[in-house]
Amino acid sequence: MARKLRLKPNLFLNMDHIVSWFIGDDTLRIDTSAETFHIGINGTKSYAEIFVTDDDLERIQYEIEAYFD
Repeated sequence: MARKLRLKPNLFLNMDHIVSWFIGDDTLRIDTSAETFHIGINGTKSYAEIFVTDDDLERIQYEIEAYFD
């Protein structure tokens, strides 16, 4: 079973589909095999834009880094 990354309480992302990611100023960009997500406090227009709390952003960053380490 694929590991899922919880972006929001009802929004999950299959970790196997992540191609790359970039951590910027209060924003995390996740490139997947299908689309790009901008996650953070300050998002920009993109294919998908998700706004989270500071705690959620830190948790998501940690989970991605831990998955790929």
